[in-house]
Amino acid sequence: MKLWDLRNERCTSTFKGHKSGITSVAFHPNANYIVSGARSNVLKVWDVRRTDEHVFTVQGHLDSINAVNFSPKGEYLCSASDDATVHVYRSNIEDKGFEYIDDFKDTHLF
Repeated sequence: MKLWDLRNERCTSTFKGHKSGITSVAFHPNANYIVSGARSNVLKVWDVRRTDEHVFTVQGHLDSINAVNFSPKGEYLCSASDDATVHVYRSNIEDKGFEYIDDFKDTHLF
């Protein structure tokens, strides 16, 4: 995964760690962290101030993750997967962890 400075049109950081294709990324509202979801069913959290390795990994989905997003204040993270679930986590990103809260399976929103 690469982080680009669009004003200068250059890559500022490269993050390595996923073993399969990244399908979704989201910035934490404090702008210091990025979460990425991948086909390998895992979420990885990255500190944009460090590029040597990911901060931690979150597992739980049974199939590819296709969407991730933080709540507006960053206190929750949601991830959606091809396993037909949406997982909700309480974000404790500064202490390097997410607390699993619940999942929603086969929920039809429309």
